[in-house]
Amino acid sequence: MELVLTNVFLTQHLTTILDLLIMETTKQFKIPTKFLVSAVSLASALATAADPALADSYRFSPGSKCLSSDPTSDSTLVRGENYIYNTNTSKYAYVVCPIDVGVPDDKITNGVYTTVSVLKYNTQKLTCRISSYYGDGTFVDSKSASTSANGRASFNTPTVKSAIVYGVFCELPPSSGIYSLYTWFN
Repeated sequence: MELVLTNVFLTQHLTTILDLLIMETTKQFKIPTKFLVSAVSLASALATAADPALADSYRFSPGSKCLSSDPTSDSTLVRGENYIYNTNTSKYAYVVCPIDVGVPDDKITNGVYTTVSVLKYNTQKLTCRISSYYGDGTFVDSKSASTSANGRASFNTPTVKSAIVYGVFCELPPSSGIYSLYTWFN
């Protein structure tokens, strides 16, 4: 008898499948532990694939995706493979970082926040603001966070209300940059 496993079958019967696997390990023949762990991992991965709400909902963006939001900052910003950096030694630069949602709107119920990873060579404040908007451009929510740490640092923005369009605006002090943004959809 051939059994075709579908996503619906897996999500509805995952507990039964795992119970059968565990029960079989106690019978006369022993299933090696590696096989059992592999089977449980596979079942978990398939269940997560079957229902994206079970998966972590986040998006990674390199800092190089950020763009200058102020024409006077253009000449002082350097973009590498994964970063954007303010080379000016005395003035702030201003960047905006778009967020690719990639998560169905109905799955974002509690809001969105971003973890920003930065590199700074000073103790001046680097501030980022996450904002949310409806598709027609109507403002929904905005919250800020900052760090004054010298060297590599990461910080989280507060959670903003769910919407459709999200973006992050950052004020980069002299000799500082953004390496990555992890955006978390709750």
